[in-house]
Amino acid sequence: MSAAATDFPALQPDDWPELVRNWEELDVPPGYRAEIIDGKSITLTPPPSLDHAAIASLLHRQLVKRLPEEYETFQNIGVAASGQKRVYIPDLVVALRDQVCGPERRIEADEAELIVEITSPSNANHDRINKAAVYAAGGVPLYLLVDALGAAGPMVTLFGSPVSGVYRTLASVKFGEPVLVPEPLGLELDTSSFPS
Repeated sequence: MSAAATDFPALQPDDWPELVRNWEELDVPPGYRAEIIDGKSITLTPPPSLDHAAIASLLHRQLVKRLPEEYETFQNIGVAASGQKRVYIPDLVVALRDQVCGPERRIEADEAELIVEITSPSNANHDRINKAAVYAAGGVPLYLLVDALGAAGPMVTLFGSPVSGVYRTLASVKFGEPVLVPEPLGLELDTSSFPS
């Protein structure tokens, strides 16, 4: 995600079905993303930086080449954590091919196997904290956080094995080091070409 966000007026807390319907029907400008990040309103974010887009592209290409045959890599699909009234548009989503089909614009969080988020200056803490908590509570087995803005320098952290809505850190490496993603994906991601 990137830069400044635009919020639409909040609905009443019991208007979740209407909010999701509005989100599904929204005509989003090219490159923008519409997300429900607070359970009450739709937030638009503009296109990401070129470095952000380059990292997403590098990861996407690797995943397409290395994933087991039954998995696919997706961009621009919604991931709903309905119990928490959230719909995010991750940078990348890996899911079983048969989980992501049909006319819907979203899948439930527990249908994703891996979610990738790449931080931007305007939302780094949201990706580090809020999204990690929502994805863990929603049952996403693996969460890859690409954080070029971390206090310790550019890092890639793989979270997994969520218990009671909290992830365990499976790996944390500096840009340039490989990330091992466990089964059922069972692959290694190369971060050596990531811009920092």
